[in-house]
Amino acid sequence: MHLTSAGYAAWAKALVAQFMICPGAANEGSTFSDVPDNRKLTRQYPHSALACGKTSASLASGDSPLTMFEDGVSMRIIIQDEVDSLGSFAADLIAERVAERPDAVIGLATGSSPVPIYAELARRVSTGELDLSAVRFFALDEYVGLAGSHPMSYRAFLDEHVIKPCNLDPAQLRVLNGKAADLVAECADYEAAISAAGGIDLQILGVGHNGHIAFNEPTSSFASRTRIVALTQQTVEANARFFDDDPEDVPLLALSQGIGTILEADRLVLIATGAGKAHAVHAGIEGSLTANVPISALQLHPRTTYLVDEFAGALLTRMDFYRRERELIPGYGH
Repeated sequence: MHLTSAGYAAWAKALVAQFMICPGAANEGSTFSDVPDNRKLTRQYPHSALACGKTSASLASGDSPLTMFEDGVSMRIIIQDEVDSLGSFAADLIAERVAERPDAVIGLATGSSPVPIYAELARRVSTGELDLSAVRFFALDEYVGLAGSHPMSYRAFLDEHVIKPCNLDPAQLRVLNGKAADLVAECADYEAAISAAGGIDLQILGVGHNGHIAFNEPTSSFASRTRIVALTQQTVEANARFFDDDPEDVPLLALSQGIGTILEADRLVLIATGAGKAHAVHAGIEGSLTANVPISALQLHPRTTYLVDEFAGALLTRMDFYRRERELIPGYGH
């Protein structure tokens, strides 16, 4: 199955709208260990994405818990010892998309996890292996109150790790304006700009320790759009390392693409590295759908590739199966 970006947008909106009425989601305050069983959601909503594929009831048979659609489209789990190998794999996916469409629309994440991806893209550009000169880029999020010139802004981060190393025109990258006079209008304009570009062809994602994607913190709606968000104290403390280890300097608000916005991308590629991400990765891949674990929303998307190192994947219970699946299925993850 291959849909256009518009097709995925329609699919995602319909699926998210269907799922969001589910009363089985975990209550506020729940943890990774006490989210509801997928089977309950499947019984209540027999036409949901869970019901279209394998639920937890089928795991004993040896089936993949990730195969969600009858035509075989599923989430793919890539586990590597070396972080640089994960970066190369993601760069391959981007290069494949750019080869298909030179003016592809690529969504960029920030933080330490995607840095190996950007380093590999820069290397390929420098050697002439890859041409990104026509590619359009959108950032996932930005801090409220920081100008693009601020060294800790995500505009500055992406300029440093993508735009300058890849010798690109800064105008190729659009980032939310955290200093906009009207933040609500800025978010609406951002959504419109993504739509006008034809939607995101491939979105790079990271994940927070608490399972957040972009700045969609726990309890974010799966139908959420680009909006103003408050950061949890856990996220503030985790991001303090970028602010000279001072949580007081970390902004408390941000602008972020919503989960509904993210799910409309044609392809999702999430990279997670380090033991600190192990609980989130386990909950997102093998746990239940719940707003308390935003990464779990990716189970709703038919073309998600997880790139995980040994530490981030340490709590996965079916590691051997994911490796075997990759060995047996041609073009796995591509």
